[in-house]
Amino acid sequence: MPSRIPSLAVVFVLAAVLVTSAFQWGHARASAEAAGRRRTAVVDAISHAAPAVVNVSAVLRGGRSRGSGAGVVVHPKGFVVTNSHVIRGALRITVKPFQHDRKYTARVVADDPAGDLALLRVEAQGQWPYVSLSPSRDVLLGETAIAIGNPRGLGDSISVGVVSGKNRFQKVRNGTVVRDLIQTDASINTGNSGGPLLNLDGELIGINAAMLPSAEGIAFAIPADAVAAMLERALGRCAPRNPLPETRRPQGTPGPPPVLVIGPPATPRTLQPEPERVPLRPSDVGLLIQDDGRRLVVRQAASGSPAARGGVAPGDRLLEVDGYPVESLGDVRLAFSASYPGRVYELRVDRNREVLVLTIMIPR
Repeated sequence: MPSRIPSLAVVFVLAAVLVTSAFQWGHARASAEAAGRRRTAVVDAISHAAPAVVNVSAVLRGGRSRGSGAGVVVHPKGFVVTNSHVIRGALRITVKPFQHDRKYTARVVADDPAGDLALLRVEAQGQWPYVSLSPSRDVLLGETAIAIGNPRGLGDSISVGVVSGKNRFQKVRNGTVVRDLIQTDASINTGNSGGPLLNLDGELIGINAAMLPSAEGIAFAIPADAVAAMLERALGRCAPRNPLPETRRPQGTPGPPPVLVIGPPATPRTLQPEPERVPLRPSDVGLLIQDDGRRLVVRQAASGSPAARGGVAPGDRLLEVDGYPVESLGDVRLAFSASYPGRVYELRVDRNREVLVLTIMIPR
């Protein structure tokens, strides 16, 4: 009859298996606890917002490159906000999503040189990860500020600081003076231009635009309110809010690793349909406008053009477009920077000291 007593070798094998399993279990538990400790609010905000950040490259006439900047997706249909000076004069623009190698072509939808903001649309279908906008009134002095961008062309870099001040003004790269800026001590370098400044909710509080060359730890961002105004004028509305998901995990255990999702997905979410917007310039509606430093004067309303059919005449002083005051050619370019067939623009003009309200319709 065979013996029922295990051999000494079997006992040693079982003991080794138990010791190894216990060690692996203990190591996994220790790793989970350590990861849980390291997964801070900053990490959560970056996991949420980083997939919406892109590197922006502009190719100029003659194939010259302006260098790289950054941008951030603010609408699930692939609308990206960056600095105007990053894309000015570009014949071709490409964007590369955060931690991805694939590049996409983008086109300019709206450009506001006076505010140093530009709105691009990525030419790829589907739903894109995007960030919500935080109203400037909600920005707190001393709160954590996270900058993501492409400093010195290094790509996909993150720096953290605080909101150091509000309502600053500073000359930006294109030479214009921008007001109501947010000051931060988060590290900002060449190449961060156009990238997002975020809060701990992963919301956009500003677009990084300038640094103070003569000082360290002083940089500036264009507030999200200016971004919202551009989106409302160019697209008619901002995107639905995209909040940071609430984390519900046991104390001491890590949450799931961040998933970087890039459009287009297999089944994009259906959004409310909207007309296709296309870039539009004042000259496209037949307007030739001159800025003499004090006022904007219509020098020509081309015969048969939408402007002429709407009643605009040479000598008219342009006051408003769609209820927005226009004080510079940059304001006018922004007002007419995006349109669609059948879009109606309302103009207020001063004609011989009489204020008239005229309408221009884009041909269908």
